[in-house]
Amino acid sequence: MKSISKEEYEVVFKDGAKVVPSEIQGKLKKKYTLNEVGLAFAGTLSRSDKPEEAGLWFTPASGQKIELVNRPAKDDDDKPEDVVSKLDAALQDGKATAKVAGVLVEKDGKLSMQLASAEVVEKTEK
Repeated sequence: MKSISKEEYEVVFKDGAKVVPSEIQGKLKKKYTLNEVGLAFAGTLSRSDKPEEAGLWFTPASGQKIELVNRPAKDDDDKPEDVVSKLDAALQDGKATAKVAGVLVEKDGKLSMQLASAEVVEKTEK
């Protein structure tokens, strides 16, 4: 099985395209395995306090609802930045638009993004 590094292969999605790792894997030839999907895009922040979907959520132009989580530590010495708290504070200040980057994870049909970075876009909710 040939291995392709992320430096060798890049995919560009159309604006508003839904990105689902399992669907991308289904489009690849059988000899390739998709290890991770790293994305950077802009969208709207929201918070849900419903027990089944409590947390901070992100909705890009595609309309997909993606839960935002901090990236896991790489090792015992790694201390990931608490990006979710910063976005949550911005949302509470009325800033609901952000650009986020990280790894998209699909589990049990739900999407989450392990955030590498994020920045609030200067657009406030009215």
